[in-house]
Amino acid sequence: MKVLYVLIILNFVKLQVIAQNRTFFNLIPNIGAVKGQCVFGSIECDSQYIYIVGDEVVSQDSNGRNKKVKPHLTKFDYNGKLIHSKLITEDDFSKPYVGQNYPLFKRNDSIYYYRMYNWDDTTQRFVKNYIVALNMRSGKIIKKVKVEEPLSGDIDFSTLSEMDPDSKDLLYVFRLDYPLSFNKDNYIYKYNDDLQLLSKIQLKNIQRTITIRYIGFKKGNYHLIGDEYEVKKNKLTNKGWLIYLKVDTLGNILRENKLIEPGNVNTNGGFTYTIASDGSDGYYIVTNDWVLTNDIDPWKGIPYVYHVSSELDTVYWRTRFQDPLIMQGQNSSNINCMTKIKDNSGLVTCGSLNTPPFYEPDYGWIFKCSLKGDSLWTRRLQPLGWDSARAWWIRMESIRATPYNTLVACGRVSDQNDRMIKGWLLHLDSEGCLVPGCDKVVSNKDIHSGVEKPFAIYPNPTVSNRLYFLSRISDQSKFNIELADLSGRVLHTSQFNPLQGTQYIMELPSELGNGEYILKIQGKEFLQSEKIVILR
Repeated sequence: MKVLYVLIILNFVKLQVIAQNRTFFNLIPNIGAVKGQCVFGSIECDSQYIYIVGDEVVSQDSNGRNKKVKPHLTKFDYNGKLIHSKLITEDDFSKPYVGQNYPLFKRNDSIYYYRMYNWDDTTQRFVKNYIVALNMRSGKIIKKVKVEEPLSGDIDFSTLSEMDPDSKDLLYVFRLDYPLSFNKDNYIYKYNDDLQLLSKIQLKNIQRTITIRYIGFKKGNYHLIGDEYEVKKNKLTNKGWLIYLKVDTLGNILRENKLIEPGNVNTNGGFTYTIASDGSDGYYIVTNDWVLTNDIDPWKGIPYVYHVSSELDTVYWRTRFQDPLIMQGQNSSNINCMTKIKDNSGLVTCGSLNTPPFYEPDYGWIFKCSLKGDSLWTRRLQPLGWDSARAWWIRMESIRATPYNTLVACGRVSDQNDRMIKGWLLHLDSEGCLVPGCDKVVSNKDIHSGVEKPFAIYPNPTVSNRLYFLSRISDQSKFNIELADLSGRVLHTSQFNPLQGTQYIMELPSELGNGEYILKIQGKEFLQSEKIVILR
């Protein structure tokens, strides 16, 4: 049985954060924002650091209103330690809005390109789109350009397109939405690395509800992949499909192909970056099949991973992922970002499981399939200690594979204790585990015979402020936890009811010095005693 886990915190005593060499973590980090108010939108990484782009609140009045928000470029190490969080202070970004996981486009080891927009306090909604070049090592914008609008007025003008990483130039498809209409115009913008606009063309004879998600340029033509929604009598029918367009440099449509599959397969209509080249002549696409379930909450998005040919005319395989919670009540799912594991063991996609009403917990979730289409696992995650009693909602926005074949992900949570939004950061192993081995199936027979232990402890030795342990058993009775020194003097005790597959955190007492200690976990039928080493 696949392990689906919720992360639950056991608060012992707090200890200041101390760095450790590449540990796994699950944090609501403090980046210096006013009362911790920030959002994490996009994540990238190299061999040294984890980079995040987002927004943070830099000031507000005494009533918590009139918030002033600025974009930030934030850098962490692989211990979850904040290296820097630098604000983008240019006047152009006085009212930024990073509400979506726009992908960071890596150009080299230092320079990433990013799309953001300024949400001005005017009657116009999307006035200023910018392409910016970021030096993520220094945390500075080195170039930026305002995207020229083809028309002026109260129109929606934005992009959700992701570029082919092998593209010579920077390519975006901006869509222009006409008010009171489902018609859209799509424009291809091409920039060089100095953000000089090289060309701008309009897709001809395409004024439909098409949203382009991916753009590449090869063999003299543009290749676009996106989704389209059906409109009848100026109303959406809730039907949709994936679509491929081949476009020449004048904007003429050379070929159009719709991937119409059984069901209602298209993206979730949201902020999804889930298309990647297969390295040959095809694509991996993570998308949703919208399933009609009932009259009260009729549509459920069930994620699928597709491997398709370059023009969507052949489906090599498709794999369905369905967490049991998706089909319950009004629950729903979003898919937001996909990454390829460095060892080519598969594709990992992150998203969110939304479980209204508010007293039910939301989850971030990730799922993995092999490059041959095998469904490997799904994982549910929450920030440590942020269950339904604290978090109104939880979003996992962006995920990337690291050079170490691990995973970094970011998102945001709504804190109902103080009615604020805070950023969320995770570092997991390639199996989506906070505690390595969470995917391992251990039988009660193995535990009773001594072949396996009832709890996996990580990391040991530790130089950080916390220990994680994974329960491989479920027991309704109370378990006692004791932390003692080698002389047997008990330093702290606590109790809990273990649940199989659940990962717990133990925050170590602040007065502990370097050395060896004994951690004992005991129930009616189980006893585990571990020597814990603390190295500061």
